[in-house]
Amino acid sequence: MQGITGELDLVQASSRQNGRELIIKARSQHRSANRQSNTPAHCTKDIHRPCAGRHIALEERRLQYYLLRRQDNTETRAHEDFKGILSIRNCVVVGEGAETGCGAREVLEESRKQLEMQLGYYIQLAGEAKTVPTPGEQWEDIAIAIEARTKDDLRMSPYENMEGICYDTASSLNTNAAHLEAEAVPLLSLPTITTSIEPWEVGVSTSIGGSTFGQVAQGQASHRRARAQAAADEGWRAAQKSALSRQLQEQLLQANTIGHEVMRINKDIAHLDTCVESVEWEIKAQQQETENAAAEEEWMRKKYTNQQLYASLDHSTSQSFHQTYLLALDMAKAARRALDFEHAVRYPDSSASSRPSTSIGGYWENTFDGLPSGDALLLDLRKMEMMHLENDTHEPTLDETPFDRDFPGHYCRRISSVALSIPCIVGPYTSINCTLTLTKHKYRISPVVKDESTLYAEEEGKYRTDQIPITAVAISTGMQDTGKFDLDFHGSDSPPEKHRQFDYRTISDIAMHLRYTSVDSSGKLKEAVEGTIDSPAEWYKVASKQQASSSKMVLAGLRNPLPFWTREKTDVTPSRVTLLVHPEFEGATLKGQTAQGPAVSLKRNSGAAVGKYTALTPSTVTTFPSLDDEPWEIDVGTVTLERGWLLIEY
Repeated sequence: MQGITGELDLVQASSRQNGRELIIKARSQHRSANRQSNTPAHCTKDIHRPCAGRHIALEERRLQYYLLRRQDNTETRAHEDFKGILSIRNCVVVGEGAETGCGAREVLEESRKQLEMQLGYYIQLAGEAKTVPTPGEQWEDIAIAIEARTKDDLRMSPYENMEGICYDTASSLNTNAAHLEAEAVPLLSLPTITTSIEPWEVGVSTSIGGSTFGQVAQGQASHRRARAQAAADEGWRAAQKSALSRQLQEQLLQANTIGHEVMRINKDIAHLDTCVESVEWEIKAQQQETENAAAEEEWMRKKYTNQQLYASLDHSTSQSFHQTYLLALDMAKAARRALDFEHAVRYPDSSASSRPSTSIGGYWENTFDGLPSGDALLLDLRKMEMMHLENDTHEPTLDETPFDRDFPGHYCRRISSVALSIPCIVGPYTSINCTLTLTKHKYRISPVVKDESTLYAEEEGKYRTDQIPITAVAISTGMQDTGKFDLDFHGSDSPPEKHRQFDYRTISDIAMHLRYTSVDSSGKLKEAVEGTIDSPAEWYKVASKQQASSSKMVLAGLRNPLPFWTREKTDVTPSRVTLLVHPEFEGATLKGQTAQGPAVSLKRNSGAAVGKYTALTPSTVTTFPSLDDEPWEIDVGTVTLERGWLLIEY
């Protein structure tokens, strides 16, 4: 930088305090440079803070100006409303409602008189002792006697049923009489036989023949016709009684209907009386509102916050808002020059959507008094901030396997910082100098995965590699050193020499501290990561559906997954064992493969279940096999498992 060479941090290198000191030092050593240059000696973060503050002030001024204009419009509108209300109240007074109510009451009274006349007519016609109800009196219905109906489809009254029976009887008798008269005709055609017994010319003469038999048949037919006429007369009388009964019922129904109509008109008259009283109260209320509106209109004209005050405040606030906008615009231009200075060679790494416009300005619109200017300015500031973040950080990654064990389903992991700790024995003024170099990097950008076998396969569109400008950092302290530039070229922080400054054999370990960001995926990527299985050969024994007998899984080397400091201990003893399985079953057996101790029975524990996994735990306090080199044998019976986790607390 202007002739001075130095190592910079892998993450946010040029935005640290040491970067600013380096810039100031370089400028102090080259005072012949052009002091009118457009490149400011500020870092982007330092220039962004006051710029953000100016934007906040601009937003406050904009809100103040907007609220002032809104209040001015509200006051003006309220004044105009009061003037309009006052003019309306002076012109219109509600009085027609009372007159309309009185006219409607007269119409209802005339209708009531007409109905009372009809009700009296039907009561007299029915011969009832009922009287016409007066206003305020309740009407009680006249009982209507309706005879029981027949149970057939016609549902006839007793008189109608009697009429039908009588007419049926008369018809049957007439039919029989006609048959007898028809039978008398052939009988009359028979000859007459006369027998005389007259000894001494004095005796008896007897005649028998067709005329005799015919007259007998005709006599029976005449008798049946007389009976048929009597039945027809009885049916006619039943019909007359049925008609009179139905007529009486209709008259009583009309009387009851008119009585209820009279009651309805009485209620309408009472309701109209209430409405007339309400209109009279409304007239009084309107008169009071007119007086109140006149008083409020006078107060609106004489109050302190009138239109003249708001016009003055509008002008002053508009000027202050514009000056604040110009000040914020100057700060934004300074931030843009600082961004160009720090990231000039790294612009190709930024996406086109995050690049701010080359020229800062042109946000003010006189049409809307510049109110949208703050949002447009903030958008360009956000773009500059995004460009700074994209070009000021570098995102290498390590192998995904250790990260997938802790957080399955996460992808797009990108390192935000790298630090080294080197435990060793050094002198009081000795530096631990080394260089951390990035040789290759890639990171997953797609959560799409077919199955477990292709989880880490190199496929197009699954991984991406970015070209980054800084691939090495210098480490000098050895205690979570991130490689930031803080060397002052003297004392213990001087750059490393070609010879060793301490015994490298005292280095016992090197710890790398990573801070990274990632994106969570709960889809098939997480399922594929969780599908990676420890001890696949043993798992096949309990997961294969071809096993017909009891399945046993032997797990060896259980100390290997333990942390380094735990693996070296000799007294590591299991305190609790939980077997999480899917699908569910009732129990399993756990024992050491070589030890002679008793087997541990694992039973189903509903309270310890995790999601879809069934928990199997010991039903009693027991001693578990050792975690030494002795393998564990788990017998799950004939169950075919899909997933399983063995949790060991020690």
